[in-house]
Amino acid sequence: SLVEMGRNFGCSRWKIIIWIVIPAALPEIITGVRLSVVRAVKGVIVGQIVIALIGFGGLFNTYLSYFLMERFWALIIVVFAMSFTIIGLVEQLERRIAFYARTR
Repeated sequence: SLVEMGRNFGCSRWKIIIWIVIPAALPEIITGVRLSVVRAVKGVIVGQIVIALIGFGGLFNTYLSYFLMERFWALIIVVFAMSFTIIGLVEQLERRIAFYARTR
């Protein structure tokens, strides 16, 4: 394995961790980040809707209570666009790091 090869070449424990173990674990780490970002965005929006007086949650509540539906739907489109942008950036990062998974 790569760890044994690193030991044979005289790498210290920290060099093995930094140069072999972490790059080998990056695909799984990035997949976890991608999944957690999706859930974090959902959690932030739902949390703000339930308890926030400012931010997106406050705007949602204000627009709904005054029946400003065009602003409400515009805000939903903005939130979707932000969510898809964040998720797309994380997926792009995952694709850039995916070559480690193919070389293992």
